[in-house]
Amino acid sequence: MPRSRARCERASSSMSRWSRRHCPRRTAVTPPYARRPGTSTRPRRYDAIGVGAWWAPEDGPFDIAAALAARYGGRAWHVPAPVFAASNEAARALLALPEVARALAAAASADVVLVGPSTADPQMSSLVLAGGLTREGMAALRSRGAVGDVIGQFYDASGRSIGTELDGRTIRLSLGQLRAANVVAIATGTERIPSILGAHRCGIIKGLITDAGTCTELLEALGS
Repeated sequence: MPRSRARCERASSSMSRWSRRHCPRRTAVTPPYARRPGTSTRPRRYDAIGVGAWWAPEDGPFDIAAALAARYGGRAWHVPAPVFAASNEAARALLALPEVARALAAAASADVVLVGPSTADPQMSSLVLAGGLTREGMAALRSRGAVGDVIGQFYDASGRSIGTELDGRTIRLSLGQLRAANVVAIATGTERIPSILGAHRCGIIKGLITDAGTCTELLEALGS
């Protein structure tokens, strides 16, 4: 099983266990984004809207959305736009399209937004693996203090946002939308601890789904 497909299954399983306890009405996943229409207090169906899972390029951009939709008996959708536009002008034109704007608005208004904070390590960054940044570009960001990103929005260890040339041409939820949403991170591995902490201090994430080992080291880091 490709590594990214295994991640899809682990993320789906984690979300399934978490949602049975917390019962969100609508859920957004970035990337991709997922939402459930309707008003039931105990949801049974979710529709997934994929924007482009750049950390799983070998499996295609919408496999995570499809995996989540299949698990919840819903339909998989996608935002009809690339993750990275060719220019700032192209990104503005895409964001002005009604179908793109509607999909992103649906994700922003979800009861829960699931994200996967990525490391700023040039050898391990999902953004580098997907071709969004070169290893040299990531190394330059790291030299500026970047510890990780959430959908291409970088921050340092204290949670200060770090601007990049991607900011104007990425089709995503904005930093303001993420801060206003109920964002839960799914992240495992000690290499992601600086990114998890930075995202929390940046005001992006309000909850975390992780494994016991990462949780233990995270608590130790918080206590230091």
